[in-house]
Amino acid sequence: MFARRDQRAEPRSRRKRHASLSSFAYPNFTLYFVGQVISVAGSWMQNIAQAYLVLHLTNNGTDLGFLTGIRTAPIMILGPWGGLIVDRIDRRRMLLLTNLGSGILCSILAWVVIGGHPHIGFIYLIALGLGLIQVVDNPSRQVIISDLVPISELANAVSLNSVMVNVGRILGPSLAGITIAAFGIGTCFALNAASFFVAILTLLLIKARKLQVAVHAAREKGQIREGLRYVKGQKELYLTLMLLVVAGTFTWEFPVTVPLIAQRTFGGQPAVYGTLFTCMGIGAVIGGLVTASRPAASYRGLGYATLGWGASCFLAGICPTLALEYPVMVIVGYGSVAFNAISKTKLQTDADPAMRGRVMALWSVAWVGSTPIGGPIVGYIGQHLGPRWAWYTGGISLLIAGLLAMPALIRLDNKAAVAVASTVERTLDA
Repeated sequence: MFARRDQRAEPRSRRKRHASLSSFAYPNFTLYFVGQVISVAGSWMQNIAQAYLVLHLTNNGTDLGFLTGIRTAPIMILGPWGGLIVDRIDRRRMLLLTNLGSGILCSILAWVVIGGHPHIGFIYLIALGLGLIQVVDNPSRQVIISDLVPISELANAVSLNSVMVNVGRILGPSLAGITIAAFGIGTCFALNAASFFVAILTLLLIKARKLQVAVHAAREKGQIREGLRYVKGQKELYLTLMLLVVAGTFTWEFPVTVPLIAQRTFGGQPAVYGTLFTCMGIGAVIGGLVTASRPAASYRGLGYATLGWGASCFLAGICPTLALEYPVMVIVGYGSVAFNAISKTKLQTDADPAMRGRVMALWSVAWVGSTPIGGPIVGYIGQHLGPRWAWYTGGISLLIAGLLAMPALIRLDNKAAVAVASTVERTLDA
């Protein structure tokens, strides 16, 4: 009897020591993680190369913001419909299709750029095509996590997913700087196209029989309005999404703000641009692992993450030298992933399973789809007032939003704690 108790205790101890990596116990999640790291690294290579190409062709920060806006406009307009599709069908099958489409478009872009005939209009057209694919790809990539691990591991898996994104962010810019210098911009686009086909392979290797049973919404009229009413009626979801709107519009504009400050303020070449992104990625990986090791996300934690990330972005705008900017970018990366991981975890765990696709589609609208508004605004500010003011805009916006939301976030945590205590008391009485 004592031996059996020790055997049970030993795995619990091991799980506690490795709590931040517990989702890797599920092979399907591990396969997904590996494929997405490669795909995200390729995407960041393309982001770096594309931004540098646009600045090279137009030498205009507003054009760079416009490119980002075109890529994300479909999400802003069509995001709720994309979420409904994700709620209705198999997420793995959808990701196979979206990765295939993205790979084809990036292959075409690589062929044109390597051939020496890039035109800004064609770059915008490819960006629009990729944006249309992202309408269903973004919520699919978020919701499939709940299919790969049990609900008890969802918070950990979401945080590790954020780590994955930022590992890709470390690898991508570093490889982009080397690749542009050695082989040219077009090679970055070709490698990104190849990365999508690697992601397809890992998705095919996922064992369908070991996926969690997914709840799919039946086909009915009015489901878009139903999703919007559902979120509006859930204060915690609504408040989280409002914070995401502010962050997505003014702060999560790094494809605009980082190249501008690298080139205009510090006079850097692509290597400097890539290094700044790499520093952000290092901080984000650290932040993701710390967040993943925590047993549960809280709304109070979301408020602190909002304030901390805002302060770090403001500090990034103040830094007088590149030597100081690098370590501050590590802090910016830490704050971004802490904010993003906590907000995504709360949205997924607090949403009804049949509504997760639509809720996470609204996450995409708030986080990415707000860029068509914020990208050109931040690009204009960076172009006419200076890159530092673009960073101030993102930082101050978050600080104001965090201060205004913090009392409500604390009340939500207190309300949840009272509900748990009441449930425990009723259980004991029974």
